[in-house]
Amino acid sequence: MSSSSSSSLLSGSNTVSVELHLIPCKLCNGVVIERVSKQPESTSRKFYRCRAKKMDGSQCDFFHWQASYAVLLIKDGVVSGDHCLELLMVALNDHGKAVESLTNSIREMKKKLSDLELVMEELDNVKKSMKAAMVGIEENNKTIAALKLMENEMQMLKGSTKVKPRNMALCFLLLALIGWFVMGQMYWGED
Repeated sequence: MSSSSSSSLLSGSNTVSVELHLIPCKLCNGVVIERVSKQPESTSRKFYRCRAKKMDGSQCDFFHWQASYAVLLIKDGVVSGDHCLELLMVALNDHGKAVESLTNSIREMKKKLSDLELVMEELDNVKKSMKAAMVGIEENNKTIAALKLMENEMQMLKGSTKVKPRNMALCFLLLALIGWFVMGQMYWGED
């Protein structure tokens, strides 16, 4: 059985365009379809999968990238002769796309990792600053507590030394008596 293929092998170019023969699914005999990946890590790569669903409703497991599908066609004898060479070129071209996609994905991941490391470093600096601020706040709280304690003690001292007007009059009277007594002793003691 030969594939219905239209090839364009351009000399000096890596572009190989061959329409691959769609075979029944090797797992469930369902319909195999060709799709193009839109995922960043495999953009523009063709893949082949079965459209059928399993009994549990999940997708049939038949899946091949273009390269492995081309090799499957050769291995199963679906194509022969000159078409085998075309399919091998398709497989090599697909592997090249895979390597290029993976290389680009690795570059992107390295860039994201580098950016993430910078963010982690900034977060670590913020964490250190927050710890220092917390220590400062704790010290301030201790200072405030000590000041409040001192203020309370001052209030207690003020209250205990506060002399009421009546007591003050008694103190003056007592001082006047002591003074009169001392003066009298000095004056009478001279005789």
